[in-house]
Amino acid sequence: MKKIKILGLIALLLVLVACGSEDEYIEINETTVPDEVEEITARLHLIWGSTNDYVVLIDGLTGEEVAHYERSSDEMISGAFNLGNGHFGLLIREASEEEMAEGIFSSSNEDDERHRYLILDESLNVMEDLIVTDEDFSYLGSLFSAQPVFEGGELMVYYVFTQMQAFWHDDVQSIRRYNVHTGETEVLFEFEDTDLHLDRVARVTPELMAFRGTRTGVTGAVEYGFANLTTGQYQLFDEADFHFNHSGFMSQGSHVLITEEFIPPVMGQFGGEPEVERGEVIVFNVETGVNRLIQLEGLESFWAILSLDGRYVVTVDPSHSYLRKYDVVTGELAVEQAIDLEGARIEEIIAVSRGQYGVRTVTVVTPTDDESEIEHHFQLVTLP
Repeated sequence: MKKIKILGLIALLLVLVACGSEDEYIEINETTVPDEVEEITARLHLIWGSTNDYVVLIDGLTGEEVAHYERSSDEMISGAFNLGNGHFGLLIREASEEEMAEGIFSSSNEDDERHRYLILDESLNVMEDLIVTDEDFSYLGSLFSAQPVFEGGELMVYYVFTQMQAFWHDDVQSIRRYNVHTGETEVLFEFEDTDLHLDRVARVTPELMAFRGTRTGVTGAVEYGFANLTTGQYQLFDEADFHFNHSGFMSQGSHVLITEEFIPPVMGQFGGEPEVERGEVIVFNVETGVNRLIQLEGLESFWAILSLDGRYVVTVDPSHSYLRKYDVVTGELAVEQAIDLEGARIEEIIAVSRGQYGVRTVTVVTPTDDESEIEHHFQLVTLP
């Protein structure tokens, strides 16, 4: 059964109807419909290479590479992101001589200059090279939770000061904002609940922050919700037996999506396919408080993304035969489009515009010399 914990005045936003089983949605009287917005496009996309050595910028309309950035010999790329308005960013991890000699990058942070943010233009030329001076942010758990955002011409990084850090420093878990340009860090929201362990955070609006995590002593459950920086209140949901994809946490518009992790094939099972336990995704709205499970088909719950306006969950069916779009309000399949993908494995679905999506796939080819090679494929699909 779906459980909801409501704190403070935000409870006034919800009208709850009891659920009888995991398969039922939480029924909430949602009468407001988002206004029509002008056409949204996101043509250029920064993607990882096959290792942490480089990134490439691709044109979402063609799948063609338009720019390339390769790291220097004494550093690795720890993060890549689109800052909008023709700007892109990389989080760079510098390595010591010992690490380079051993070929291993450790997770320690012995000096302030081991992490840097690079701000790049559309040709992936470095516009700014900014040293990270916030030692709390350099903690591995905080790095994984970080969301960089351009605000007023300055790079802000939203991250979790984790429950582990709070224990070490006799403090409380919190959502923080680090200004990479000025070096200043603000505590935006504190969580007194010591059993809640956050692992991801996302700025959805200037006032509303979404988060995700787990709870001490509870196996296989996900805790998630949003905090209102203006009122100081937060709303917390939990879903039992939901194994989330660690990188599957994204927001578009006022909606936030949590995707499901897949189960790899049994070791030694040749040609086995990954599976998921539930085939569901979680979608919640930080402005209305509406919180839903949406039933998809099999691995659709792992590959799912949000459309650019946040109104649809978009994914590829398990057989790679259809690109599908599900309405986040009703949970129903809105439209599907037949596709003919090359490649055995999906790497990424990209929202290019409101009606266009790029699907990147990969095939592992083993030539006669038994050295595997990887072939990348791209298909642009239009959904009405």
